[in-house]
Amino acid sequence: MRIHPDLPGRKEEGQAAHTPATASWVDGERASIGYLRMAPGTFSKPHWHDEEQFIYVTKGRARVAVEGEAGEVGPGALVHFPPRAVHEVMALEEPVEFLLSLHPARSGGQVSAFGAEGEKARSALRG
Repeated sequence: MRIHPDLPGRKEEGQAAHTPATASWVDGERASIGYLRMAPGTFSKPHWHDEEQFIYVTKGRARVAVEGEAGEVGPGALVHFPPRAVHEVMALEEPVEFLLSLHPARSGGQVSAFGAEGEKARSALRG
């Protein structure tokens, strides 16, 4: 049994090109879990992954868009990003923190993010 008593307190890894979020990661055999943080007013670019993802918001509020459908989320919200679905996240007036599950597992949360193209590259959150 592996217990990770302080995921939010683990050493954070660098930022990916598609998002300003910092993350602490734990990898399993088939899934990876990250604890991500975004500063107020920061946002990811519209992008997609081959991997399936879920985010579970633990602190703060954010706007999230999946395939152009946008909504506001706060603590306790669970959002699903199907494989290859264009999505983006924007922290609102306070820092936002969330768990991100990544399936299949990728060492240290190393995912392949692809920038959206054409009309899908326009942000559904920032106008």
